[in-house]
Order: sequence, then structure tokens, then C-alpha cells
Amino acid sequence: MIAETGALKGRQRRALDSTVLDDAVATQDTVTQLIAAIRRMIRHVPGAAQVAADCCAAHDYGDPGKPRIAWDDEQARAALVDALVTDAIRLLAGLPEQPLDDQAATAVGLLALVAGQDVEPAEDFAGRDGRWRIAQRTVPDRVISTVDPESRHVRGTRTHRQDGFKAHLAIEPETGLFTAVALQPGSGVGARPEVWTQVVMRRAAPYRWFAARSRSG
Repeated sequence: MIAETGALKGRQRRALDSTVLDDAVATQDTVTQLIAAIRRMIRHVPGAAQVAADCCAAHDYGDPGKPRIAWDDEQARAALVDALVTDAIRLLAGLPEQPLDDQAATAVGLLALVAGQDVEPAEDFAGRDGRWRIAQRTVPDRVISTVDPESRHVRGTRTHRQDGFKAHLAIEPETGLFTAVALQPGSGVGARPEVWTQVVMRRAAPYRWFAARSRSG
């Protein structure tokens, strides 16, 4: 640890900075995320495959491709979204009560998240009959991919948008030593610079690599 080397003894100043790290994962639309999350549930959650076979009919979840519909038909797309959300709800509701390992619990949580983040009850139904449509808004902390659920849209200019993470760091300006680093989603409360500043001021989290460099140099 850097503190153990004494290299920063008496040095209290810190320079803070942040940068955006692009994620190579492709942004997924609502249909792709719903199908991918249901397929993950079927693979990893005990009993999910049988529930899906009994209750889910919007798509053949053994087929890795997209559903075969007229994609240029707005009504067909709306009906598909409604059916996929209904499948997700039925699958989640039909699971047997059981302890879940980390992989299965993550699959359940991810499906619950993507089934609700992009949709709202269809007009005049308030969700009472299970009819759903694409919401007329985008949630601020929207998951953009089931491949990497931590990746987010990063706030940028009107003409430049990035998907990925925010990297934050603190440096002792005279020695150039990194005293704290953090990697966080590109949006949400934790990505705000003022939050990171508070974290650094409360507690440093030095990298062992820099401690080793201090000892050797």
C-alpha cells in the first residue's frame, strides 16, 4: 500500500479527474434485451425452462434470431413487445420458490429489470389486463445491454454520445502517484463527479501496483 511506503507523508493535496471509457458491447433494443434475458433465465434458473414451455408463447426462445414479424408494421411491433413483456412476467411469477445461486439470482434480477425499464401499461388499461407498450420516456439509468448490464449511456454533447463507463482517479500532484481510482457506470448517482469527490475525501483506495513501484524506485 502507498501509505506504508511513506511516499505521501505530509502530502495532503489531491488532483481529481474523470474520463469516459467506451464499452465495446453493442446497444440493444427492447425486444433484443427481453429475449436475451428470458433465454438467460431458461439457461440458469432451475425450473425456468419448464415454466417457459408452459407459459411463454411470444417467441421460440431456442431460436437465437429475432421473431419473424413485419418489422415495418407498427402494430406488429407493438403486439410483439406486449407479448414479450407478458412472457417475462409469467416466467418470473411461475418460478418455484427456491434458493438461487449468484448466477441464477442475477438472471432473475436482470429479467425483472429489462421487463420494466422500457415499457408502461397500454393506454386506458393501467396494466390491469397485462397489456403493455413502449414507454414514452427513457429512464435515466437504463440498462443498454444484457451482455454487459453495468454499461450505460454516458452524458455528452448533443452530437456525441458514448456508451460505457466513467473512470475517476485521484493523484498526488507532486509525485504523480495515483491514490484512488474507481470505475462506475456512465450514468446514475454514482457517476456524478461530486459523489466521487466525496468518496475520495472520505477514504483513499490506493493501487498495490503503485506501492510496489514506490518500493522498487
